[in-house]
Amino acid sequence: MMHFRKRLKNSPIYHLECLRRMLRILAINATLPRPARHQKRRGIKIGLLKRGGIGDWVLFSPALEALRNGLPAQDTEIVVYTEARTAEIARMTGLADRIVVFDHHAARKRARVRHDLLSGVRREAFDIWIDADISRTSIGDAFALASAAPIRIGYAASALERCHAQIERRAYTDLLPDVTGKVHMSVRFDRLLRHTIALASSRFGDGNACDRTDAGRQSGLRRHTWQGRDSRILVIAPATSSPIRNWPAERFAALGSALSRNHALQPIVVGDTEDAALCARIAAQLAEFGAQCLAGRHSLDDLFDLIGNARLLLTSESAPMHIGYLTGTPTLAMVSGADFTSYSNYPPARHFAVASHPDRSCFDCRWYCVHPIVAPDANRKCLAEVEVESAAALAELLLQSGPSGTHP
Repeated sequence: MMHFRKRLKNSPIYHLECLRRMLRILAINATLPRPARHQKRRGIKIGLLKRGGIGDWVLFSPALEALRNGLPAQDTEIVVYTEARTAEIARMTGLADRIVVFDHHAARKRARVRHDLLSGVRREAFDIWIDADISRTSIGDAFALASAAPIRIGYAASALERCHAQIERRAYTDLLPDVTGKVHMSVRFDRLLRHTIALASSRFGDGNACDRTDAGRQSGLRRHTWQGRDSRILVIAPATSSPIRNWPAERFAALGSALSRNHALQPIVVGDTEDAALCARIAAQLAEFGAQCLAGRHSLDDLFDLIGNARLLLTSESAPMHIGYLTGTPTLAMVSGADFTSYSNYPPARHFAVASHPDRSCFDCRWYCVHPIVAPDANRKCLAEVEVESAAALAELLLQSGPSGTHP
């Protein structure tokens, strides 16, 4: 599959498509209002694009906190552009002065929606624009170009994003090397926003700004800390964004059953509304322990509180994994190897463990699996061979070791 993709990217059709996309973005930009002259004013106005999922925002919040406190609080305005599904967690951080919610799909497909959105970005007259998305996208490039900010920061296009490389010199003034798959995503975000602090300090003359990352406002997510030392709650979060990332439901039920029996725990199964059938199936198999299925019946704030008050969290590779690490809750995550370095490979902590395939030689494949694929939605080898017994041994260690505090 990877070799096919490389051949595709060397084809004339691919280069014509890149040219079409580049011309389209430039044409969109030409229809926008002329950039406002950046008047001298006190303070710095920052526009920031951050989409992704809830887990991405959990990973992003420490870096946003560093940006918030690395610049003069009274003189800095941060405006975050995000989608409806992450608007709640963006508000929970308490780190943005304004949050603009937009429909990414509508902006891509409908010219009037896209024009109104990007015209609004242009009229803001930002001093700095930051593309903090997980990967480069055409709409992200269009945002950066539309902002016309004196400083426009993002990540350089990777080898698999050569279309975006065609326009990045126009869209961005500063690009950091792509490090996806080489460092943990929290480190990637931290580098991006600390680079922003350094540029802002140099450009706008606050030489001491970089030294003030430990003062001022904290992310609102930090108020959720582990309180479950004497709790009897076992939270199970089995669902992810894709079936191939889900550890089998039967194994979650078997693991939950063993732990509930050995430690007198009550399982509570959580997830989104679309995960209700999966969660209900697991809860039904744990009925003898008083299991509850709360899928689709809790807010995001409720989920943070529930995880923070649990004795143990069992999770797939999804947002609850990151919430567990942040809150300091003893957390066992059943993970694949596809994006291991970017997401699952947190710095060592007594309260956090991952159950994964012992042979990690093929990890970080980004879903270009080198092993035979049984079916499109089937677990890949790295996750399919994670057994209940090995996961149970890790869970027992977590129950004995205690917490290590919240993620710094």
